[in-house]
Amino acid sequence: MNTQQNFENDKKSEKLLEIKNLNINFKTKEGLIQAVRNFSLSLDKGKTLCLVGESGCGKSVTALSILRLLPSPPTEIKSGQIFFEGQDILTLNTKELLTIRGKKISMIFQDPMNSLNPVLTIGEQISEILRLHLGMSQKQAKQRSIELLSEVGIAEAERRYNAYPHELSGGMRQRVMIAMAIGCKPQLIIADEPTTALDVTMQKQILGLLKKLASENNSALLLITHDLSVVAEMADDVLIMYLGEAFEYAKVAELFNSPNHPYTQGLLRSRPAMAESLDTDSAIDKALKLVNKESVLNLQSSKERKSKRLPTILGSVPSLLNLPSGCTFHPRCTKALPQCSEIKPEFLPIKDNPSRFNRCLLTQKND
Repeated sequence: MNTQQNFENDKKSEKLLEIKNLNINFKTKEGLIQAVRNFSLSLDKGKTLCLVGESGCGKSVTALSILRLLPSPPTEIKSGQIFFEGQDILTLNTKELLTIRGKKISMIFQDPMNSLNPVLTIGEQISEILRLHLGMSQKQAKQRSIELLSEVGIAEAERRYNAYPHELSGGMRQRVMIAMAIGCKPQLIIADEPTTALDVTMQKQILGLLKKLASENNSALLLITHDLSVVAEMADDVLIMYLGEAFEYAKVAELFNSPNHPYTQGLLRSRPAMAESLDTDSAIDKALKLVNKESVLNLQSSKERKSKRLPTILGSVPSLLNLPSGCTFHPRCTKALPQCSEIKPEFLPIKDNPSRFNRCLLTQKND
């Protein structure tokens, strides 16, 4: 059994979504870009998986591929499988796909202003989904739309039903997107950076709302983010991506207690350390009360913690047109071995913990 099969077969409980060996290419004037390479993940019913990584690592591309929303051309799903409830989405025709989009799988996009139709009222856009997927009459759809707006915390829902997107604040538009996403009580909600450009108070409200609604409907949540405080607050499991590949997979507490891959350690170091003198109520502080607080703080030396400058990951993300040989992270890795530039590590389970996976020669050598 190969390593990808090991990862895919690791969780046997209630698999809702499985991505197997996914490869996605972009055809550009400069050349072929391999945006996602041999990527696999598994998500159980009622669970939240956070997909984490720097901008451009393939998180959103992977999410869009689940609903086949990538434009073709220039995008091509070269190979792989995406199973939802045991059915390969990549084999479905357009009619079959429409029975899944919005009804069984919904998506909350990163920018609600560009995702909502500016010439239709909020109510019309929610009602259309309900009429299309649930067969509601216009009157039923309107009543249910108002109820949904109220459920996501929009005041004066009946009046807001007739509002246009530009008449709402960013936080309210994001709540409308959530109302559209949960209208049909989907089994899977994909949220792509749902709190981008929102202030911290609104972020907390939106994340709390997502968590509450997913729990009430027993929906699985695939949450895309680069914000580790969001990960700590929301995730059951975490999958770290870098340059289109899976680099580390772990339970959220395990990841914060003992980040295994040097890239994961770099991401954790790069966030502001907790100000222990402050009585803060942030999501990351709450999460670290549940895990080993010292293990995360100890990733930074005392000198680093006292420094005014945040530690960063060395260098910059390489171009996908010119990927490094061997481990793609080795040019930026402070722990790289000589062979890291020559040997490409596989995505393997960690010794003594088969539920954790890692792509690193250093840890595999120690095993």
